[in-house]
Amino acid sequence: MNQQHQAGVPRRGAAAAGRGRYLFLFAACALMINALIGEGGLTTIVRVRQERQAVEASLGSLRHGNLALRREADSLRSDPRVIEAVARQEFGMLAPGERAVFVVGAKLDRRTVPSQPAVRIPPW
Repeated sequence: MNQQHQAGVPRRGAAAAGRGRYLFLFAACALMINALIGEGGLTTIVRVRQERQAVEASLGSLRHGNLALRREADSLRSDPRVIEAVARQEFGMLAPGERAVFVVGAKLDRRTVPSQPAVRIPPW
């Protein structure tokens, strides 16, 4: 009689094993989801890589601008033509022997007279 009873009723260990498999699958799925979208997951890694590329591009642009400013500063220190052009434009200076002529009552044309200097002179 014991054998018939056992044959008709599922074993307790088989049900526990089935629940264990489902629990294992649930845990594995939870870990996969966390790996993809959790903190430090795949989406975070992709976002950080994109930010890094943007920062590197910005850095390249800044380096290029810095090089242009260095060249401009060097020319302001050493090129007499650039120094003369800045002195005339910024400060209205004249070369020896030149004369300034002011026309009384003439209207200034804003297209020919800059409101802001084209070249900045370092304070040193």
